[in-house]
Amino acid sequence: MKNDFLGNLLGSPARAKILRLFVFNQDECYTNEQIAKKAQVTKTAVQKELKYIEKAGLIKKKQCTQEISQGRGKNKTIKKKKVAGWGAQERSPYLPALLVFLRSVAPMAKDDVAGRLQSIGRMRLIVLAGRLCEDDNSRIDLLLAGDGIDDKKLQAALRGIEADLGTEVRYASFPTDEIRYRLNVYDKLVRDVFDYPHQILLDRLDVYGILKT
Repeated sequence: MKNDFLGNLLGSPARAKILRLFVFNQDECYTNEQIAKKAQVTKTAVQKELKYIEKAGLIKKKQCTQEISQGRGKNKTIKKKKVAGWGAQERSPYLPALLVFLRSVAPMAKDDVAGRLQSIGRMRLIVLAGRLCEDDNSRIDLLLAGDGIDDKKLQAALRGIEADLGTEVRYASFPTDEIRYRLNVYDKLVRDVFDYPHQILLDRLDVYGILKT
């Protein structure tokens, strides 16, 4: 991305995405395949960039626990096995500072988030909250409302946003009628969004007007 300061600084957008993944998810363990999927980069890029990040002392090899399903229906069982993977180097003195730095150089403007979501349906409301506003008190990071929302397009847009930001985006999506009802009764989910730091990117419902009534 043109606006990705970290990618431009490192000379590698793939390295920037992978670095964000580990810095923002320091308790997680990922296999090469999972890294490629979450960061939306090639497996070749993963192998190359992990060497640089490991050399910097930010990650280390770990044993990840992977769940494998066997059988179908009532006969379906879930087994766990250990597989080779990678995780953040807990003793690295650089991770705390990197966390602060990476939060301050977001790879996309918040308006870009709205742009990516406009094509998923007839959007009426897009609100950033939670971790997208550097707050951990909200149950969700993104509140969406509209009609004719295409779930496949929504999931594709979210995967792209998550890959660029390096963190999972918790979201809630509602039809227009339902979000109007929730706003009118000021239910718990709405309170979790609007009582804490948030940013409205799109509002065709006059949200604050509804909340005041």
